[in-house]
Amino acid sequence: MNGAAFVAGMFILLGTVILLASLIRTQLLFEAIPLILSKSRAPVVRMLRLYRHLLLFIILGYLVVIAGLAGELWNLSTAVSGAVFFFFSVYALLCSRLQSTLFKELEKTLHGLLPICAACKKIRTEAHKDEPVWVPIEVYISERTDAQFTHGYCPECAESMLSEFRSGKKSKKSTPATE
Repeated sequence: MNGAAFVAGMFILLGTVILLASLIRTQLLFEAIPLILSKSRAPVVRMLRLYRHLLLFIILGYLVVIAGLAGELWNLSTAVSGAVFFFFSVYALLCSRLQSTLFKELEKTLHGLLPICAACKKIRTEAHKDEPVWVPIEVYISERTDAQFTHGYCPECAESMLSEFRSGKKSKKSTPATE
């Protein structure tokens, strides 16, 4: 093996180590999946799996190129190098698509300050540039998350409503009926 092949092999080996570290870190991306809305999860999971498979394929290609350089199999190293470069470009494209998809999905999570009416609890949205639209909090949250709402009364409100009902019922009984 000549000096140039040795240097190339060392760079490729270093690249393999970096790609292995990247492969290990893909687990962090899979752990972020619960943060994505369920209706958008399936395509993101498919993209992540493809990302991981391409990364494995590129690592294997790197190892074949190193073996070809070490064994002075120049034709094999050259052919596999071309394939590795091609799949690495596909990998780079997929990385950028995956990143933009994840950012778009994570943008859909609630964050920041929400302008809310102190009386009716509607949320002001900037749906129209000229005029803000006020929507019920349930609508706002369910459009942006997977949350679904049920309605009921907390114990304090239930007691208050029952008290009002009882007092209103008693006051109607105590007043003489109009003829």
